[in-house]
Amino acid sequence: MAIRVNGFSSGMDIDSIVKELMNAKRQPLVKLNQSKTLLEWQRDSYREINSKLVDFKMNKLSEWNKSAQMNTQQAVVTGNTAAVKADALASANGVGMTVTVNKLATRSSTESSGLVSTSTGKTATSSTLLSDIQHSGAVAIPSKITINSVDIALTSTDTISSLMGRINSSNAKVKATFDEVSGKFNITSTEDGANTYLKEANLDSSLKSLINLTTYSDAQNAEVTVKSAKQGSSETAVTYTPSTNSLMVNGVSLTFLAVSGTGGASNISTVPSSDKTVDTIKSFIDTYNSLISTMSTKVGEEKYRNFPPLTDEQKAEMKEADITNWENKAKSGLLKNDSILQTVISDLRSVISKNLAVSVTWGLLPASIMKAGKSI
Repeated sequence: MAIRVNGFSSGMDIDSIVKELMNAKRQPLVKLNQSKTLLEWQRDSYREINSKLVDFKMNKLSEWNKSAQMNTQQAVVTGNTAAVKADALASANGVGMTVTVNKLATRSSTESSGLVSTSTGKTATSSTLLSDIQHSGAVAIPSKITINSVDIALTSTDTISSLMGRINSSNAKVKATFDEVSGKFNITSTEDGANTYLKEANLDSSLKSLINLTTYSDAQNAEVTVKSAKQGSSETAVTYTPSTNSLMVNGVSLTFLAVSGTGGASNISTVPSSDKTVDTIKSFIDTYNSLISTMSTKVGEEKYRNFPPLTDEQKAEMKEADITNWENKAKSGLLKNDSILQTVISDLRSVISKNLAVSVTWGLLPASIMKAGKSI
């Protein structure tokens, strides 16, 4: 049992006196903890600014610096718009073309007949052991299988799921899937074109027997006829057979989506367009201004010296809203007049202004483009 002695005969509150004395003794520690908290808040503010600068450099500037983002050329597809997609590069020469897709590039594949578990007589699932797969004869689980000259190790406890995982994580350049509805196993090349055949000869007999591989589909290259016609010259046609469903012609990136068929040819033309360039510059200026504004706010933020970080005891006696308001002021001005940020702001403004001025002077950008975003 605690014994309280309040004031003896003099009426003094000894507990209060002792508490005040203890508080006074703790003040050096309180101030040290407050200083620590302020340093942690300041560190977090630096980290916030640093993250924005890194993002600006690594994600924004690197993307805007690509020629595609400043491309003033635009490819237009007319006619059969379902067969071909076109994107003009800055190097596009403006020559019109008609494109007819005769064949799409495909991938080779192989498929099994239905897999049935011998223990239940039902269609196998991904968790079925390889040793439980029904075969016409006895089939031992091999220690390895070979696909496209790549050896893949197996164990006696492997399931259909783990077999797929081993195949897909190998360097065989194929993807394995298993359909639990049909019970069929499929292996497909991960690359288009005739040179990437997953031929029957590239699969060893152990694998074919193990999962009942019976059907094979060969791959093929794409086949595309491109006609171009310069004004005053005869039309010329060239047939291309790329191994993928894409092709670069006359500075235009063509992506083949479907065989032209009865839809006819796709007409490709290149027209000048500054929309993408303007959008890129606007995005750059807006992001740059936002970054400068954030740093300038930190540098010029008012500092409230009479609002130190709160102790736990002080928070316990305050309402949540009052704590939030207090800490907002306590965190304000942590980077006020910070020399590092002031130097960064100055250097950024100098570099950006200099480079934009040079671009306008040399005609790389029209002067009116500067009105696309906020003033820097």
